[in-house]
Amino acid sequence: MSRNDVAIIDKYDHASIIDGCRLSFGKVQKFRHNDMNALERVLEACKGRAKLIIVDGVFSMEGDIADLPAIVRLAKAYGARSW
Repeated sequence: MSRNDVAIIDKYDHASIIDGCRLSFGKVQKFRHNDMNALERVLEACKGRAKLIIVDGVFSMEGDIADLPAIVRLAKAYGARSW
């Protein structure tokens, strides 16, 4: 990631994801856990910048599963990559 890019992560992402994002050159933005409205607000605020959405597929501590279909829809709508 370059300095103008944004990593958008779930607040409950694994510590290794958070650390990796912090070590990148980009800015890190968090959204409320598994909240697609919160994700959309962050995406809207980052218009015009390269964006990468990074989430755990399964949040092991909570037992939650990421809503990947909704995340992919939002990523496409706002020109973000998802991983």
